[in-house]
Amino acid sequence: MKYLELLRLGVEHAFYSDKQCPDFAIVPNQATESSLRNHRAIAKPTPNGLRVLTTVTEEKETAIPFADGTRLVFEMRLTNGDFTLLTDLEEYES
Repeated sequence: MKYLELLRLGVEHAFYSDKQCPDFAIVPNQATESSLRNHRAIAKPTPNGLRVLTTVTEEKETAIPFADGTRLVFEMRLTNGDFTLLTDLEEYES
């Protein structure tokens, strides 16, 4: 089975010299996970985010296309408990 990248999500942060922020995991919500599975697509974590790969035909067309207006929802989950030590959150405080 052949796969092509459908989309890539990533988090950047000025603290890191390469801007790639590994402090969050990006994961599909339950409905999106189901939709990806139904379309033979998979979500693969990357060091700073997530890639979504979809199966394709020999002609490199999506095997099971998503309908126009399909909504995919992803969540950011903090994985580094020290994130607040390297981030100025002042503007977000209420």
